[in-house]
Amino acid sequence: MAQLTMKPVWHDKLTLIEYTDPVEGGVEGIDNKPHIELAQNSAYLKQQLDNLETKTDTLEETLEEQETKLDETAKAINGGIIDEDGDVTLKSLLERIKELESNANKIPVGTLVASKIHYETGGDFAQAMGYGVWERALEGRVPVGFSDIVSDPEVFRTAGAEYGDSEVTLQEKNIPPHSHEQILANETTPVSYVWNTGVGEAGKQAHLDNKDSKGSAVTTGSWGGENGETQPFSTQPPSRTIDWWERVA
Repeated sequence: MAQLTMKPVWHDKLTLIEYTDPVEGGVEGIDNKPHIELAQNSAYLKQQLDNLETKTDTLEETLEEQETKLDETAKAINGGIIDEDGDVTLKSLLERIKELESNANKIPVGTLVASKIHYETGGDFAQAMGYGVWERALEGRVPVGFSDIVSDPEVFRTAGAEYGDSEVTLQEKNIPPHSHEQILANETTPVSYVWNTGVGEAGKQAHLDNKDSKGSAVTTGSWGGENGETQPFSTQPPSRTIDWWERVA
């Protein structure tokens, strides 16, 4: 026996089989037409009922949300956050400002802070910040970023390492090898001597022993005398001194 899938269609009037109508089956047959119309009406009513249930569920969820908001509003009113008109109270604003100020004090211990304003003590800086215990940091030193590059010097890869000097005095080993030519005059012929720096007194004497045979009358000469003051020099680039503070508590 064949079956039909009913479409949800509403029929205000149903077909009535007359005495004179011939017996006729099938989808279009007169005997099945009233039954099909009734089945379509039932499918339509079911569709409407399903839609109503969906709307009811949505309405219930909306009502629950509204009830939650009403509860929160009631709590806010009781807590002084808002008044009965829904306006925010001054008390709640002041409490919120205090909360924000408290949350601002989240610079962790161990953090460095730079300041163009100079403070004499850590207490002065703490008063300006409004919280924490601070100590002066990086006194006379330049910060260098920590490095994970293996080829960099080990001090660059060691957190908290301190190194370097503000002034350096050059030593003999820092001077590149070079020579000085010294011209001395004898009675008839100028004689040239070369003094190789870095070979010491023995090297200097060796050169003097190799003077010209007429050098017995060489006029007393000078190897340049005592020059320089052995003062340290600075490698400091153009800089600006500012305050650095470390939070320690």
